[in-house]
Amino acid sequence: PLKFLKLGLEVKFYSWILILGLGFISMPVVTQMLMGKPELTEPFRLGLLGIGGSLLFSFVTSSIQAYQKYFSWTSLIIGTNLFRLLVIAIFLLYGGFTTQNVLLTYILIPFLGFLIGMLLLPKFLTVSNEWEYKKEFFHYNKWIALVTLVSAVGSRLDVFLSAKFLSLADVGVYSVAVQLNSFMPQIF
Repeated sequence: PLKFLKLGLEVKFYSWILILGLGFISMPVVTQMLMGKPELTEPFRLGLLGIGGSLLFSFVTSSIQAYQKYFSWTSLIIGTNLFRLLVIAIFLLYGGFTTQNVLLTYILIPFLGFLIGMLLLPKFLTVSNEWEYKKEFFHYNKWIALVTLVSAVGSRLDVFLSAKFLSLADVGVYSVAVQLNSFMPQIF
């Protein structure tokens, strides 16, 4: 299992680096030509960093869950979201509530959660020859990746279309309403 952990971490990390590189280069085309909003280029580039945090954080949460450390798993998820909320509240109280600060908070805290989560897992970074399991690893994960890709695009297609046809303020209001709509199910 330790070799699978290390292989999974490496695959997530290399995937993020690939997405970061390709996305950083192509983001001006996406924001200008497809969405007609070149002012979104820099926030979207920052969002590419957030993909790494999300990938790495999901790695540790899934791994902790696989080891059946449910209290640690729940504490990590609740703790990072609570910390994120606390930082945003501090920005609100002390005048640092800007788009960039909030976006950076949202992006960076999952990296902190990843580092904390790594402490909760068995030591696996020193194992070697993890790539000898790549065939078995990718055979299983290709279907999960396909379903995840289709559902991710489908579930956020509304925001991409909204960004194309609405003002940035309207997209922001719509996104907040959608986030509030998903709040209660997350509690359960």
